[in-house]
Amino acid sequence: MAGFMCWLEANHDALQTMAAFAALLVTLAGVGAALYYAWLTRRLVNASSMSASAAADQATITRRTFEAVHRPYVEAAIDPWRAFYREDHFRLTFVLRNHGQVPAALAGWSAVVVVNGHIVFELFQTC
Repeated sequence: MAGFMCWLEANHDALQTMAAFAALLVTLAGVGAALYYAWLTRRLVNASSMSASAAADQATITRRTFEAVHRPYVEAAIDPWRAFYREDHFRLTFVLRNHGQVPAALAGWSAVVVVNGHIVFELFQTC
């Protein structure tokens, strides 16, 4: 044991240099690992961003499809056999029919009567 202690005392400068070099290598390995994990994290952030963007696009398409499928509309059905026309009098009977799975809200309507290419009557009604 005394011989080993003598050898350590004789070579302590070289051993300190080797230990410092080993610490440098361990530090460089740690920096390399940290850079690698930073690169992986950046890729994960990009993938997550793309996934979030795709999910938002899908939600928009789903919402628009749902609105288009469930959009109500109102049809005005006029019975031509019950229509009456004189020079000074019009009478039209019509029925409004709701189409779609949800009720439509009538915000307003308009009527235009054209005889021989000329507008003879116009009416705009808001509800």
